[in-house]
Amino acid sequence: MRTKTVTLKVEGMTCGGCVYGVRKVLARLRGVSKADVTYEQSRADVTYDPAVVTVAKMIAAIRTLGYAATVVAPASRS
Repeated sequence: MRTKTVTLKVEGMTCGGCVYGVRKVLARLRGVSKADVTYEQSRADVTYDPAVVTVAKMIAAIRTLGYAATVVAPASRS
């Protein structure tokens, strides 16, 4: 399995509960192996298998919680 890591800017998080929700929705996506979410930096660093899940699916999952998400760093190979 080749993994990639992408950094997403997540706008609208206001508390630790928001971080938990974003982390949980990302972790539930098949193909996501790690999701580090920080409230202070409004970002999520996600390690994933691009053969299984797309960045667009991650962004869509975050949007279901009411937050805006955009890519801030290009995907890289691990």
